[in-house]
Amino acid sequence: MTPRAQRPDPGRRSPGPRRVQILWKAGLGAAPAEVQRDFWRRYNGRARRGPSPLAEALIDCAERLAELRRLAPLREAWAAVVPAALARQCEVLDFRAGRLSVRVDGPTTRFIMERELGSVLLRALHSHPAARNVREIVYRIGPADGAGAAADTPRRHRTGSALE
Repeated sequence: MTPRAQRPDPGRRSPGPRRVQILWKAGLGAAPAEVQRDFWRRYNGRARRGPSPLAEALIDCAERLAELRRLAPLREAWAAVVPAALARQCEVLDFRAGRLSVRVDGPTTRFIMERELGSVLLRALHSHPAARNVREIVYRIGPADGAGAAADTPRRHRTGSALE
């Protein structure tokens, strides 16, 4: 049996569990030093483990919500500019460094948006305060509901290009 000094004092309140208390709680208070060292390696690894899957999911959800809030004014401008029939077939994905990324549901929609409406859409977007910094529209083919990744390489329409 180990000396009384190594056992935790039940009447003593400490800010957190001490090593001796943790060892006794795990049933290793009287274990050999080698076993205790092995326990501490495992115990410290548990304590240093990253966030739980739930925490990671909540962080991802918060980041996605912040992204949606950031894009809300651009989405409103896009919905006001694009004809309703085409607006149902596309979705604003991202806006970075003057480049507006839009997912369209197929090559036909991309052709219409890019070739037939490209420069008109860009000029109309510039009339909205939220979209004044849009210099280029990049179209990606993929499902318009936001599920899945883009299916192919992006196509671009720039201000002042030969497509006007």
